[in-house]
Amino acid sequence: MDTIISRNPSETLEIGGRYALSLVPGDIVGLVGDLGAGKTHFSKGVAAALGVTDRVQSPTFALCHQYHSGRIPLNHLDLYRLETTAQLLSAGLDEVMCSRDAITLVEWFERWRELAPARLQMPVKLVEFRTGADETRTIIFHDSCP
Repeated sequence: MDTIISRNPSETLEIGGRYALSLVPGDIVGLVGDLGAGKTHFSKGVAAALGVTDRVQSPTFALCHQYHSGRIPLNHLDLYRLETTAQLLSAGLDEVMCSRDAITLVEWFERWRELAPARLQMPVKLVEFRTGADETRTIIFHDSCP
């Protein structure tokens, strides 16, 4: 487990870019933390490092954005609005999560852990975001879900 402190959104982008260098197709990265903790900025940094040329934004309302303009396809999911197992399954996100040719980033990953049936649980790298009183962000990297 590694921990990094980010002092601003630019640093969070940079940290995401460095983290992207460790990812390979088939990796699933669960992002957890409060609203405004830096999950989307981190995701933008990952996308930039992968060479994504599309505008990357939070998929809160779309649930999933897929980017194919980089050297490795990137799936970017946001589960914030999902509240039931039925919603999760009807959204078809299990197919995206199981993609072996892309890197998948999942904001609000704790919803997946709460709602997904056991058959849909899979190995996930976890990145946890904590907001400090001084507006810093503590970013904690776990090799797998604790």
